[in-house]
Amino acid sequence: MITVHFVVESFDRKKGGMEESAARIVQSFRNDPDIRFVGYTIRKEERSVNLSNLSKSVSLTSEILPLIQPLGIGVASLSSTARTRLQILSACKALRREIRRRPKDRHILLSFFIPTAGFIAQHLSHEVRVPHIACARGSDVGHQLFMPDSMPVFNFVITRAAQVVTTSLQHQRLVREVCGRSENVHTIYNALSKSVKPVWRRHHSRRVHLVSATGYCVKKGTHLLVKAVARLLDEGLPIDLSIVGPTRLGRWDKLQKKYREHYPSNIHLNGMIPYRKVRDFLLSGDVYCSASLSEGCSNATMLALGLGMPIVSTATGALVDFSDGLGHVQLAAPASLPELIIALRETVNGLLDETTSVDRLKIKNIVDRLSMENEREAWKRVFFQAACETPSHRLD
Repeated sequence: MITVHFVVESFDRKKGGMEESAARIVQSFRNDPDIRFVGYTIRKEERSVNLSNLSKSVSLTSEILPLIQPLGIGVASLSSTARTRLQILSACKALRREIRRRPKDRHILLSFFIPTAGFIAQHLSHEVRVPHIACARGSDVGHQLFMPDSMPVFNFVITRAAQVVTTSLQHQRLVREVCGRSENVHTIYNALSKSVKPVWRRHHSRRVHLVSATGYCVKKGTHLLVKAVARLLDEGLPIDLSIVGPTRLGRWDKLQKKYREHYPSNIHLNGMIPYRKVRDFLLSGDVYCSASLSEGCSNATMLALGLGMPIVSTATGALVDFSDGLGHVQLAAPASLPELIIALRETVNGLLDETTSVDRLKIKNIVDRLSMENEREAWKRVFFQAACETPSHRLD
């Protein structure tokens, strides 16, 4: 039996794509007799998260509360340095406890997001001598790798982890070429559920409805997407845009007010919707759009791809790996407003004059490649590779 000690921000699917993927991977092994999971969450969970294959969940926030009791403050008031140090101490204690409970198991560590969970897990790996699989989840390699202050963290984690996993070939190249990691680097794409099929059909209308599930975030390029759509509306192109998702850092209230006032019938800026409703939201549109500056393997974009939707996106992440030969997918350079406008205009005109077509056989082949079974088997191979490197645990 392999026990995977999974260090994550959270398992709550409502928090975002990274959490959705963490929960999906745990659940995909629920009938596997060889793999069990113990979770270690960094964020305070706002609600109970029940996963059938999660043997136990350790809240590192709750674990450190007794250690700061004399200070009379909450965990959120701690500096990031102090909080991380206490999380590592608490996680070490919990990890040793689990190893003592199951001494015959082969124990490995898995982390999602290198600068936070990866940093903690790599320290645990050294302290307790448990191999660590560090998984990059998009924004870490896509953004924080380019910040000079973050490089020591990436070097510490990526050069020392037993295995490194990315979610796109683009990010695998960054790990190899920027971080200098040449061995045991894998790409595992996010899986699509069995219900996903190329069922999209063009809505018979004189207008083209654009949809996006990226929310409001500079990293997602939301402001560029809205600006591009506004330019095309000013040209007289018969389009409208609906956006859903969380609001991140920034003055998005002012941006939303501006576009709602100028384009009240054409630009609809909404908040979060439940994950189970994302599929129907996408299928209500004619084109899926993303102006993200970087992606790993965007759950929403890959869902749109699997549904057979026309897509206009920046050339980032796993979509690039699957877009060759797909005439209904238009890619623009990240951060290029002119290229984004051109790609949107061409796609809309292609739908209006009915020259855009979707090769459903190619989409079906992509969906097959992105099956839950393929994702689970890829992760299982990595787990077994790491487990073979298990040294003698340090339990003192």
